[in-house]
Parts: sequence; structure tokens; C-alpha cells
Amino acid sequence: MVAIILMTVTAIAKVVDKYQKGNKRVTVNGLNEESRALVNCVGLSAPTAH
Repeated sequence: MVAIILMTVTAIAKVVDKYQKGNKRVTVNGLNEESRALVNCVGLSAPTAH
């Protein structure tokens, strides 16, 4: 389950990064508690690279 949440948060981070690079304001709503905790831990502003 943690791997799925991590992949989801990474995907969200990539989308957020893409829009922010285009000078768009991004708000993410509706994350469950586990995802929110992971986002707070790793942040959305630095997506991981493969």
C-alpha cells in the first residue's frame, strides 16, 4: 500500500511541478491522511527523477 501511495504522490508532484513551471498556481485537495503525511514529509515541489 505504501508503494502505491508513494507512486501516486510522485505523480501528483510531477503534475504540480509542470504547472508551476508554467507560472500557474496549484492547489491539491482531497488527499487521504497517509498521502497528506507523505506530502508533508517529502513535499510536492521536488518530484523524483527516474
